[in-house]
Amino acid sequence: VFDTKKSYDIFLEKMTIFPEICFSVVTKMREGIKKNYVLPKIVATQLLDQLTSLLKNKSYHNKSATKSFNKTIEELMVPEIQRLCDFLKSEYIPACRKTIGWSDLPNGRKEYEFLVKNTITQSGISIDSIHKFGLLEVERIKSQMESIMEQMEFKGTRKEFFLYIRNRKDLQFKSRNEMLKEYREMFKHIEKNIMPRLFSKKIKSKCEILRVPEYNEEYSPEAYYMEGDTNGDRPGRFYINMRNIAQNSKIEIESLTLHETLPGHHYQLSLVNESNKLPEFVKLYGIEAYLEGWGLYCENLGEYETAESYFGKLVLEMIRAIRLVVDTGIHYYGWSYKKCFNFFKKYGFDTDEQIDTQLIRYICIPSQALAYKMGEKCLIECLQKFHKDGGEDIKDFHNMILEDGAIPLYLLREKFGLK
Repeated sequence: VFDTKKSYDIFLEKMTIFPEICFSVVTKMREGIKKNYVLPKIVATQLLDQLTSLLKNKSYHNKSATKSFNKTIEELMVPEIQRLCDFLKSEYIPACRKTIGWSDLPNGRKEYEFLVKNTITQSGISIDSIHKFGLLEVERIKSQMESIMEQMEFKGTRKEFFLYIRNRKDLQFKSRNEMLKEYREMFKHIEKNIMPRLFSKKIKSKCEILRVPEYNEEYSPEAYYMEGDTNGDRPGRFYINMRNIAQNSKIEIESLTLHETLPGHHYQLSLVNESNKLPEFVKLYGIEAYLEGWGLYCENLGEYETAESYFGKLVLEMIRAIRLVVDTGIHYYGWSYKKCFNFFKKYGFDTDEQIDTQLIRYICIPSQALAYKMGEKCLIECLQKFHKDGGEDIKDFHNMILEDGAIPLYLLREKFGLK
């Protein structure tokens, strides 16, 4: 999104190095082939599909830009992307591996251990303990789901209950406009009813709730948030994937809005950006386990007045628990794609298409999926210590968590007197 002619000019200036970047990428990938350090074939094939789609649909065009801008971008990008596609087809994909985990790369297990440590930002946590914690959480959440079934007097299996919820007309969106409307209404409800009760500090930054751009729907997750700029000129944006609204359910509206907007990512990141005390490097760099741990923690702050809404919270929490098992399974224990898919299918609410999208994400970004549950676990332990030490006002606890920005978890634990 460009707001001024100056921003267009800056972008064009930066894009002049695009051919150099593409050349460097191909050079590095050729080195990888020689060293047997390559992507899984399933990922490289999707990369080729995505680049081919970009060329076919011309999604690099900017509708609000001038013809000369788009012509320049096309001249810079198209030949290089086409060369990259040709390289992937002829050289790279034939050399790719059939396995999916980091542990199948040279020194891969050690590298994954480093990535996990870098993501979790806590010492003394083994991959085995993360995997086992995930298994315990999956069973705990499964039990809570079954309690919801009993509460609703549903007679049948968990999978039959999932199907019943998915097929209920009152829980389906009739249109994309209705979907946006209901999420925006939930945002307003949280802003009015939950924020004043649990938080003392206010933010200035606005939050827009939008659909994922059509050209990227196929490759995007269900939802994501993009923060505003540090100057306050650009609002935060919560994007919802509307590729197939039949796969979206109203049961997730409350928990997803809490996570992505208030008091989740939008609130936390806006506080950081608007702070006069935090240094610039803290504003520009955040610890993943803190950021996603906070988002998941915020899902616990909802009202969930209906059993269906609380079940929606459990659905999202189950995904995060499954991630602990599957991410470590893929990258440390050598799980196959089929084994991961079947585990997800056994416990999760997602459709087959959604499971595929999730698994590709975990394969591509080792350890990132661990951030949610491990971060939330740390925050809950801090809350317990806060109460144990005599803390009573939840607003004080939230201020203590948020005032330093997205810091490493070991520093956050030190702040609350935890090892």
